[in-house]
This record gives sequence, structure tokens and C-alpha cells, in this order.
Amino acid sequence: MEQNVGEVDRIIRFLIGLFLVGTGLFLLFEAATGWCATYELLGINTRETPYLK
Repeated sequence: MEQNVGEVDRIIRFLIGLFLVGTGLFLLFEAATGWCATYELLGINTRETPYLK
């Protein structure tokens, strides 16, 4: 099979692939731990809290 993807195209594809894998791993970490660094910085909390009686 003859290659048909140039050097610059390969580098761009590699960098996009790394970004997507990194983003996916970050989202998996947040889902597993229930903690989001961005929410922490912005003071956002979407966790439902029980009402106290």
C-alpha cells in the first residue's frame, strides 16, 4: 500500500488524535471521581443536595 498522506497532514492528525484522547481521558477521570477542576475554579456545583428538615 502506497502512502498518500503528507508530513504536515500526518502531524496535524497526530496532534488532533492526542488532543481527543487526552480530552476523553480527562472526561473519564471526571466521571469516575465526580470532581471537575473547571467547576471548582468557577464555583459551580451541579450535585443535588438533600433538603435538611
